[in-house]
Order: sequence, then C-alpha cells, then structure tokens
Amino acid sequence: MHRRRSSGTLLAAAALVFFTACRRDESAAPADAGTDASPPETTSTAAIPAPPPPDLAVAPDVPSDRSLPATEPRRFLVKRLEDDPHLSHHRDAVLSHFGANVGLPLSLQVETLPGDRRALLIEDSSQPDKPLVLVVAADGTRAWAKEMPLAGIVPGVREVTVVRGPDSSVGVAFCDAEGELAALRAWTSEGGIFADYEALEIPHCEALSALYWPGHGHVIVAAGEGEARAARIDERGMRAWGRSGLTLPWKPDPGAAVVILVDTEDTFVLVGAGSAERPTTRREEAVFAMRYDERGKELWPAPIAVGRPSGKAPKRPTARVITTGKMEIEMTEGSTRRRLELSSEGTVIVLPERR
Repeated sequence: MHRRRSSGTLLAAAALVFFTACRRDESAAPADAGTDASPPETTSTAAIPAPPPPDLAVAPDVPSDRSLPATEPRRFLVKRLEDDPHLSHHRDAVLSHFGANVGLPLSLQVETLPGDRRALLIEDSSQPDKPLVLVVAADGTRAWAKEMPLAGIVPGVREVTVVRGPDSSVGVAFCDAEGELAALRAWTSEGGIFADYEALEIPHCEALSALYWPGHGHVIVAAGEGEARAARIDERGMRAWGRSGLTLPWKPDPGAAVVILVDTEDTFVLVGAGSAERPTTRREEAVFAMRYDERGKELWPAPIAVGRPSGKAPKRPTARVITTGKMEIEMTEGSTRRRLELSSEGTVIVLPERR
C-alpha cells in the first residue's frame, strides 16, 4: 500500500526508493515516495532486498564508465567567477540562481563524466540550502541543470557531494541530520530522476565523501562526533554492508572528512585524521589509513599512521592514486609540505621534494 512518510523522515526505510525515470518539473510537489517497504526488526546486517533498478538512459556515443578512474570530485574555492572557466562560462546560470549578490568565495566540485562531460556542484555559503547542479557537455554547453537538486527532502541537509554513476548518470550524496543518515539521490544521464538511496545510518553526519567505483557501485563515507562509517550501494542498488556500514578503526577529528582511494580494481583505502588506540601507547594522533576489499574486509591488521602533521590536522587530507597499488599523501609540517607514498602492502616512504 502506498503512503507518504511524515516530514521527519527523508525516504522510505528500505535501502532503495524508486522514482519514475523521466523529466519532471522540480518546482512541483515531490512525487509519492513509493512503497513503505520497511522490513521487520532484525539483527541481521545483510543488504535489504529491493527490486532491480530501471534501465538508465545511456547518452549516445559515450565511452564506458570504466574508461575513467574511480576518484572523488575535485574541490575548489572560487573567489571570483572569472577565476574558474566553468563558472565564468556559465555566469548567467550562477547569477540567476544565487542572485547578483552571490556570496564569494563559492564552493565548486567538479566530477568528470564519460564523453568529456562534467558535473558541477556549486554552493554559496551564505545560501546553504540552494546548491546548484550543472551538467556540462564536451563543447561547454549545458546539457541539463538542477536548480532544486534536493527537492522534496526534509530540512537539515548538509555536506552535499556530487558523484557520477553507471551509464553516465549523476547523483548527489549528502548528510541528513534530521534522519541521522547519509543518502544518495541519482539522476539518469539525461537528467531524469532515477532513485533515492538511504546509504548509511549514522547518529551524527558532519563530513562526507563519495565516489563511484565501476562494477562495485557507490562508496560513501560519513563522519561525525568521533565516529566514521563507510557504506557501499552496489550496482543492483543494495546496501552491501548493512544499515550501519563499516565502522572505521580510528576516531576522526571533529569535522574531519575521510578520503576514498581506489588503489586496485577490487580494493580501496580510506584516509583520515584522528586518533586510535595502540598497544604500546594510550592513544595516537595521526592521519590514518585502512585498506578494504569489496566485501568490507580489513586487509591490514591495524590502521597505518601515514603521518603526524604538526599543528592542526587537515579536515580533508590531500591524497591521490599515483598508479595501481601506490598512493600519494601530502602532509604539512610547519611551513614545509611533505609527500608520502603509501603502497597497497602498507608501506610508507617519504618522497623527494619537487624541484
């Protein structure tokens, strides 16, 4: 039987809620959230069964999703619209959305899509409830826009992150403080609403990271109030690691996000600042890393302390995959920036300074 949930709930309690995959007026009232398929209470952490997702509209002549590396979106603070080619080219859309007195700097996230397209998430810190999503074609023109990307979702949304998906689809992951969860909203390659997912239950969601891992689905990591958890929504739209996901083996610093690095085809590494219990010491403060496989199994016996930055630890570590099995992490010690190489085997070496 179909019914609407109360305004205090983001989505239906099942792992996946489907919407008709077609264009619709976002300014209209949101459609019925679908079947309330909450299962009976259980202690099992198995993924909740859900019907298979509808076929996504595939953009013509678009390369395979696997042609792109699995990375998080690039993040920028833009002090002037003229400073970034994406924003300057779409100045009309930005000013129309935020108004002539747009608050600067703007927060910009850029996600690369197949076919040399880009998905942009633009946020004005003075208007946190008005994120703008633009999908830009290879020739620079706008393919489609979402002026209300979170239409129909309860207040209290924060930490919005743009993320690509299978078959050139685009989505936004976000924290829902009222619902105490991390969630994902996805659109088709042509901008039609596709599905909403409750990815992860977490009492306090203050920092968020997300990426699409081809063949494995979306990985979403939320942190807050001294706890960080990871979720994976697989290609079938199922929670791979249950409602509570994986709890990371360190206590994150307040407001610290966890970076996701896909180091091999079937494994990934999480990196974040925080503290962890050690056998020889009461507690160690550092930037930690832990490696996992697609099942969520820890592949190292304990989190590795990649480095101990002097002063304030980074809210979002600067890290990237260099090549299969090798990652680079930057650390700041006083006025000096160091580069460290972390391998899939768990070794850490200091790289020479760039000249």
